[in-house]
Amino acid sequence: MLTPTTLHRFRWFNAFGNAPAINLARSIPHGQDASVLSLGRGDLSSILYTSYVQRGLPGRMLDITCCNDDENITARNLVLLTMILVEGEDISLQVLWDVYYHMFLDEHTTELVDRHVRSIIPMLESLESFNNGSYGSIIKMCDEDTLEPSLDLAAIRAASPLALARSCAGPPHNHHYWNEVVAMINGKNYRSPNPLLIGLVSDWKILHCGSDPVLSFHLATAFTSLAADSPLRHDGDDEEHKVVAAARSQFFAWVRAFRSVKDSMCVRFAVSDPFAFCHTLQYADAAGQLSANWYRRQWDSRVLRLDENSYGLGGDAPTSFDAIDTSNLSEDFGLVNVLVSAGPLLTERLWATLLTEDIVDNDSSEKHPLDQLLHDSSSTVSLLLGLVPLQCWTTARAESSLREMVTLTVPPQLVPTRFPVCLSWKRDDQLGDCNAEQLKLHMNFNEVVEMLFQMYLDMFEAETAKAFASPSENKSRNQPRFHRGSFMALLKVIQSRVKSDWNAVIDGLLRRIGEERTLSLAARQGQDLHLQLALFDTRPLEETGAMQIPSVSLLSRWKHVPPVVAVTLIVPRGALRDFFPEPYPTWPVPTLVGTLKSSGIMSRRRYSIFDDVHIVFGRVTTTEQDELCWSGTSPLVATFLVPTSALAGQPVTDVVGLELSTASPSTTFFIEVLGMSQRTVHEAALSNTTSVFITKLMPGTTAHKITSGGVRQLKDEVTGAESEARMMLMAKLSPERRGITSLSALIQVPSESCKTNSQNRPPFELYQNNPFSISIILDKHKFICPGVDRTSAYFKVVAPLAEPSQSSVLQNCFSFSILSPGGLPVAMNLSHINLDNLAVIELDQPERLAWLTTLTSLQIPRHNRGGHTEDVRARFGATLSAMFKACSGTLERQTCMFSLSGRQRDDVQAMIFVSAVRLDGDTASVVLDAAILPLMSQYLASGDSDDFLKELKVQDGMTLKVDDEEMALWKKTTPSFIERCRTWNHLPSCEYTKQRATVPLSCEPGQPWICSCGHGRMPDGFIAAPSWHLAEKHAVRIAISPMYHAPLDTMKDVLGRRGLYVGVRSGLFA
Repeated sequence: MLTPTTLHRFRWFNAFGNAPAINLARSIPHGQDASVLSLGRGDLSSILYTSYVQRGLPGRMLDITCCNDDENITARNLVLLTMILVEGEDISLQVLWDVYYHMFLDEHTTELVDRHVRSIIPMLESLESFNNGSYGSIIKMCDEDTLEPSLDLAAIRAASPLALARSCAGPPHNHHYWNEVVAMINGKNYRSPNPLLIGLVSDWKILHCGSDPVLSFHLATAFTSLAADSPLRHDGDDEEHKVVAAARSQFFAWVRAFRSVKDSMCVRFAVSDPFAFCHTLQYADAAGQLSANWYRRQWDSRVLRLDENSYGLGGDAPTSFDAIDTSNLSEDFGLVNVLVSAGPLLTERLWATLLTEDIVDNDSSEKHPLDQLLHDSSSTVSLLLGLVPLQCWTTARAESSLREMVTLTVPPQLVPTRFPVCLSWKRDDQLGDCNAEQLKLHMNFNEVVEMLFQMYLDMFEAETAKAFASPSENKSRNQPRFHRGSFMALLKVIQSRVKSDWNAVIDGLLRRIGEERTLSLAARQGQDLHLQLALFDTRPLEETGAMQIPSVSLLSRWKHVPPVVAVTLIVPRGALRDFFPEPYPTWPVPTLVGTLKSSGIMSRRRYSIFDDVHIVFGRVTTTEQDELCWSGTSPLVATFLVPTSALAGQPVTDVVGLELSTASPSTTFFIEVLGMSQRTVHEAALSNTTSVFITKLMPGTTAHKITSGGVRQLKDEVTGAESEARMMLMAKLSPERRGITSLSALIQVPSESCKTNSQNRPPFELYQNNPFSISIILDKHKFICPGVDRTSAYFKVVAPLAEPSQSSVLQNCFSFSILSPGGLPVAMNLSHINLDNLAVIELDQPERLAWLTTLTSLQIPRHNRGGHTEDVRARFGATLSAMFKACSGTLERQTCMFSLSGRQRDDVQAMIFVSAVRLDGDTASVVLDAAILPLMSQYLASGDSDDFLKELKVQDGMTLKVDDEEMALWKKTTPSFIERCRTWNHLPSCEYTKQRATVPLSCEPGQPWICSCGHGRMPDGFIAAPSWHLAEKHAVRIAISPMYHAPLDTMKDVLGRRGLYVGVRSGLFA
């Protein structure tokens, strides 16, 4: 696998999501067909909510692929989706709620589940029978083995009370929720264990102690007064059960929506380790192969192989995606692993987005939190991976800060040391000029060596002598997230994007690692590092000097001796008992490594460690897996690859073993707390033919696994159209060699005429129309590249990397749109929403809306809270805050009509009419559902405006005075506010499709800055203003959200003003 091997005695069964559902297509423009990949998100809430958002929007096809490594979660989701699609009178919405969320069912519901499961079992015999069945057009399986566990559904009906007893052996469950749910149901007897919940636990798979279904929903509707005609309004005033009532109301609405849009959705399931699935998809996309020779997951001996009909020639299953949601995989397995695995799967589209959730430390380190997550300068790693955390660069987002900062409501002494952070990543080639071709970064090999070495030190900090000396101070509190294979996966991506002398780079890197005294295990891991270099085709083992013809008798009869072989060790179950003396689910989890060493007392004892170990319970035939896992009796089978040269000793003195990793904090627990005398789990002599097996490949595979097989090499340089001029891109490191500080574009002009012109200093054009690219036009040829240094033979364009919080270039890059090659404006850092389906807040009681002031105040940057107004984004945020206060009535007077007026010229350039203030659970925020009426010169001169504007003069509106800079920012942001909520498609005659069109169309007073496609496209009776019908055909619907700080900036900002958070502890935006 891509991460170190852990020996889990217990596994949590995460039947429900522990975070509110999100719109999986939030980054994709409405009306665009799209493919979505969901990794590690177990329950169906986000899929159902995504379908709810689609209802009423322009038609499109959404293809959603869901990957989870727990077959029980997939089986459970399969049953519920098929029950939803039945749409029979017997299977009511209440039945679906009970089946998915209740621990116990009544007799009638149990019979319905039993009958439905029996009806779908014949379809589960094969992929062909399922695809040809009633649900095959909507629900699909990515491979045959994913379907196989679902055949055990018949056994689910035999759930025993003993399973429940075992599931409660750990920490106490959230009994409050379960009691509350059952208490709501009158006249029903819930005694039968739910086969889709209790029937899926075992003595080693335990229902998570924090399981609480309501956490999957947007609970603000439970704590806010909603308008009488609001969507998602739930009946009843029962204060005790209002949270569950709100959740159930949303579930019902989402299920109805899924049924209504089912013909435009496809849901695919895969049971696999998410990283194995990603790298298999990468290889399928790049090479058309169905397997990259990865095991499906740990504890599984089957190799992942995609379905040929779906992923083979002519198949319709996607292998690249417009949106990828990775849940909290980054928190558990490391952000770098997630970006390296899932990043290459993003499509080449402006809206393609990768979502990650991570945890950052609240410490006093001078290192930026994102630098800590990426193990180097964030701007450097972004360049090396080709992925940009866009919201960190714009320092703005529509998602509120409450999800990250709500924990700060606790007393100062209880302030948490770690904070959740959600990031949106974009392909860097989609942020500048879409027609620009990507180039490799040319770098000196010494600089590359130093850069990679510093990343290596940071990634394996837990293996340093300092970490061993002070294990309690080791900041890496989690299990190790990287092994040598993880680092090589990162290196392979960097190789594809950096031009250097890579032979010299590898030599230098190996030398630096070998010489570094702080790396206590470097000598023991040298063999593994050389092995991984060979497996990634970076350096054949022969070139390392390590390859020798083995004299080992075990291999002496092999006709062909490969440079790499697999060693399999049989570990008796008795060897594992010492690690789990008590059945505690919260017991520390051992991290395992494979070892090869010489036995006996020797002056120079050989000792090699190998990190990438595959484990499964079973017997060695080819390998027969024990499906009962910990509940069975079979021994543990551990397999890892080694260089053949590592077996050069005599079998009577060589020992293969399975040990605890010294880099894991749990090892200290097992040695010090349990009093274990050594780290060895089990070992056996290589000559022991009943316990040790040596094979050419890992058991059951046909080749070594392919990692990062979808990484594509960038060009070294590009040539201008119809020109001999060439351009290459160079990177420069800081004097400390800890990050790239600037990029240089070298444009070579080899022709004699250009040399002559250059010596005569001809005029040239250099302009920057966006923060991510610079254009230079020379002799009518345009180059897109990052002062200009000019000589007789070349132009050199030097661009220092910007600092997001300080760069003037990024000041107006608040919430911007970019035109796609087809002329479609794309909102780059705002989530897309469906206003008609959001709950409407009741505005008749302003005294109950004081929380809106708290919420909107979070958007104002801390450094502007002393009254300074230099930052245009702070002034923009203050204007938005005033609008929300006026609508809610928390100001002196309540109004929903605003005029946007220039402060210098006192000219009104737009009118904004708010129809409703809505809750946006997806962003944990609020949104103004409004219409904007640009007062363009053409409109004012037409005569249509006279009567309407006269009527408005007697209305009690609010004038928003803004300076020229803020007015320009409004015009740049408005297209995004429109695009995120439009329910219409752009017309062929759209102004954005015209040659040299920009977004906005113009920033000049009186000139149009948005297209006319959405004019008048609003619901009937949308605005209650007098004579609104006269202006409606010139107005456009718009969704205005508060704009908050970037996630990592918010953490430090809020720490300085914790008082704002008192009173929001109810989890209003959970």
